[in-house]
Amino acid sequence: MGYFLLLSFVFFLLDQLSKYFIIKNFALGQSVKILSFFSITHVKNPGAAFSLLPNQRGIFILITIFVLSGILIYLVTTGNRNRFLLTSLALIFGGALGNFYDRLTQGQVTDFLDFHFWPVFNLADSFITVGLLLFTYQFLLKKE
Repeated sequence: MGYFLLLSFVFFLLDQLSKYFIIKNFALGQSVKILSFFSITHVKNPGAAFSLLPNQRGIFILITIFVLSGILIYLVTTGNRNRFLLTSLALIFGGALGNFYDRLTQGQVTDFLDFHFWPVFNLADSFITVGLLLFTYQFLLKKE
């Protein structure tokens, strides 16, 4: 459990530090082109991924509490020590906690990674996505 908690905290901290940097150094709406296909763009997202369901903060908070609790209950009851699985769950947990914290403290999420062909997102979104891909691989594709 220590491995999971440490990784979750690291992912949460990386997310929060990146958002703090953006908030302190970029005006809302400011965009700085880094590459022809990538910019840092400071936006606020009051909804879910891709700005779906805007201003439904209460629903997102409840869903996040359910997901975070489910992960913790699973880990405590199963005692699973598979590092691959723990890493995937820590990515999901840390990322979900990062966006959860934003919703609780700001009422919305800070996004800034702008690939121009995709909606703007943040590190927490990336952690959740990678974690879900690894989790899916672990349970659906890995032959053990």
